[in-house]
Amino acid sequence: MKQDRVAESSAPADAEPADLDWSSLYARHASELVRYVMKLVNDTEVAADIVQDTFVIGMRSSDKLRDRAAVRAWLYGIATKRVLQFRRRRRRGYWCHRRDCPAGR
Repeated sequence: MKQDRVAESSAPADAEPADLDWSSLYARHASELVRYVMKLVNDTEVAADIVQDTFVIGMRSSDKLRDRAAVRAWLYGIATKRVLQFRRRRRRGYWCHRRDCPAGR
């Protein structure tokens, strides 16, 4: 079972953050993450934005990833947190993903 997860991450379990192949990870997981997020936010553009943010956050904080074999689960966790943040901000009127948004949103 652990070997399956290692193969899934596209990096050895002992790889350093810089060793992660982010373009390969994006190609492998982005479409399923978009489908997952789309079910939660019901907006294709917002889902794509959240998934893009997920990968940016993942790249910036990859040093916090303890188990390289769990990259997929880690990305799902980041995406879920971004969805929750989106819902809170939308409820409060603070979320805007368009380029023509008022400053500060």
